[in-house]
Amino acid sequence: MSRPTKWTPELEEQAWEYVYSFNTKYDHAMPSIEGLALILNTARSTIYLWAKDSDKEFSYILERVMDAQ
Repeated sequence: MSRPTKWTPELEEQAWEYVYSFNTKYDHAMPSIEGLALILNTARSTIYLWAKDSDKEFSYILERVMDAQ
């Protein structure tokens, strides 16, 4: 039996906020998947799993983070 997901629409909104405010709100020099995981209080592997789910926008979020790097 798998564990229930921590994903919520609010968490996804927080992820987008990180993408757009990584330097001003979170004081990161550049966005990173590690930084995103830290802000969302989850593992990087979980973020990668969410990115594979077509019902979530995490694939776009990860793409924006990697583009900014």
